[in-house]
Amino acid sequence: MCGIFGYAKTQNGQSDNQLEKLKDIFTYLADESVVRGTDSTGISMINPTDRRTFKATASSSEVVNDKTWKSEILDRVDRDSTIAIGHVRLATHGVINTRNAHPFEIGDVIGAHNGIIYNYNKLADKYNKSIEVDSEIIFESLNLKPMDKALEELEGDYALSWIKDSNKIVHLARESSRPISVAYWKKARILLWASTGDILNKALDRADLSLNNVSLKSDTIYSFNTDKFKDKYNPSKIKFESKTKKYNNSFNTTVHGDYSWTSYYDEIDYNESIDKKDTQCEMCIQKFRMSDLIEVETDIYVCIDCYDDIEPCEWCGDYMFFDESTTFNKWSICVSCKPSAEKRLLLDETCSMKENREEIK
Repeated sequence: MCGIFGYAKTQNGQSDNQLEKLKDIFTYLADESVVRGTDSTGISMINPTDRRTFKATASSSEVVNDKTWKSEILDRVDRDSTIAIGHVRLATHGVINTRNAHPFEIGDVIGAHNGIIYNYNKLADKYNKSIEVDSEIIFESLNLKPMDKALEELEGDYALSWIKDSNKIVHLARESSRPISVAYWKKARILLWASTGDILNKALDRADLSLNNVSLKSDTIYSFNTDKFKDKYNPSKIKFESKTKKYNNSFNTTVHGDYSWTSYYDEIDYNESIDKKDTQCEMCIQKFRMSDLIEVETDIYVCIDCYDDIEPCEWCGDYMFFDESTTFNKWSICVSCKPSAEKRLLLDETCSMKENREEIK
């Protein structure tokens, strides 16, 4: 078990107070993620012209309390910064050292991985790549192939965060057994993520910030372009088909000793990935587990795909799809409200014009 966390934000889109709050949140995300692994901690700090990765063979709780946390990490959370990719490691493959800590930089890719890849040796032979950690082969493949094709050749468990061609676009993806939760701070144009909703909520609570979070769907690559952050985070999405896992039951030893990593990982993450379809999305009427839905109003929930395509009618307040909306003057309203809205607004404008004429006299 490992943990991923991070943020992506619009360049030059935050006030000084929002940047200070982000520094607190990122520190708390790192600190709370310690429950996912204590063998090493790694952070990649990214802005449009620079990528820098910092690694330590220490727990994230120790790292955030070290004097270098401010100078190496927090001082880079500035107006120019766009993305931070964080990782905590519980080692399974490879010795514990800074070389084997995440994030990995391979070619144009910087990425972090929670999970375990079972066919890493086969893929390493395919790419003639010498590796020490199974995770490396993921980012080698992502560096060489289209993203969906790279993930479709993996056999194993994974939740991933990575950048590739742009320092303003972060990609998040998972298969069904490894979670990723995201939250969006729209006033500051900042996306936040962590391995679990619990970690994300605890970090936000400590920072006195209340945001809804949602679990990303599996078998979908979400690409978040920070230049497109507005009232919503507007990700582009690519579907892929994850492979059925192939467990090697004869491999029961990790760097931590003799226990079965297959049963250990199943026990840790199974309850996080059970698909309890018990709540209905108000827009598409499909049922989802609660963690896959966003509460847009009290007891009104929508799935993440619908959330990207809806807005509230500024007349009646009901949510509608963008293609079902119409406009009158500066108002965005649903089609059913248009007749009454036009009549009332025209009346208000007529009255206002009459009042102005009387004042002039």
